[in-house]
Amino acid sequence: MLTNLLCKNATGSSCKQLKEKRGADASVTELMTVEELETYQQAENKVIAMLSLNADYQQIKALLNGGTLQVAI
Repeated sequence: MLTNLLCKNATGSSCKQLKEKRGADASVTELMTVEELETYQQAENKVIAMLSLNADYQQIKALLNGGTLQVAI
């Protein structure tokens, strides 16, 4: 699920849609442009940090879509 969220964030398409559009049977990161891959990797780093803070899928999705994450310490 997170891979699909990251793909959609970077390319505007789900993993399945990206593979259909670009007509290849490869990993989604291999189908991305340099700019899309950079966006994907930046978002991936955010997701890793958020998972270490025990964020759930909805919180991660909200943050990647421009929201904020509040964490109690």
